[in-house]
Amino acid sequence: MASVAAEAGVSRQWLYEHFTDLDDLCRALLLDRFATLDARLDAARERGGPLDRALFAARLVFELEPADRRILWALVDGSGWNGPELAGIQNDLQERIMGRWTAVVRATGFDEVEARAVVWAVTHTVFALADKIERESLAVGSAEDLIRTMVTALTARPVPAHGRRRRPTRPERRGTSPAR
Repeated sequence: MASVAAEAGVSRQWLYEHFTDLDDLCRALLLDRFATLDARLDAARERGGPLDRALFAARLVFELEPADRRILWALVDGSGWNGPELAGIQNDLQERIMGRWTAVVRATGFDEVEARAVVWAVTHTVFALADKIERESLAVGSAEDLIRTMVTALTARPVPAHGRRRRPTRPERRGTSPAR
């Protein structure tokens, strides 16, 4: 905190009056930096169905400045910055994503665990496609088509858990019953 205060040209006392520790300061800086994105993502809740919402959110990620997107991805994914001072921020951000999108996916018939897996898969894909767009190896329209295909496939109504067929064991496949 002393070096942050010196770099900012403020006293340590002033810094501690506004922030309890480095984690609190980092959280405030990141929340401020991504406040507009967060507000726009909240507005996505008012858009059509899951596909429209996912495409809108993907476009917002695609539009981020590359440095901001990398910072956000490092926090979302948890890779790259594994310091304990960022663990709280990472957990908060991951839970914000899950809180924002899990109910949307659950409404298509998935249970909680499956819905969280779908949200995580789409989140990873959006950031990976954004990197491809940045490297100019994929057009935005193509990335949107891929998101559309993925979200449509992942949010198709799943077979209810009680109606899922279990895979037969090897002896059952051969027409014999398992040894007991």
